[in-house]
Amino acid sequence: MSNEALLKDVEQPPDDYMYERAQRLGCSKSSIESASKRLGISQKKDIRASKMHIQ
Repeated sequence: MSNEALLKDVEQPPDDYMYERAQRLGCSKSSIESASKRLGISQKKDIRASKMHIQ
């Protein structure tokens, strides 16, 4: 998997899980995690989920 492929994939559906990216790019979840860390890409948390538990 190239850095460019991961960056392009992150732009399209930015909220996808890493395992979904791995399936699309044909690699393992751990390689997506390593490449994301190397490129400074972080997965944003959905704050709506935590608010639902408060109500």
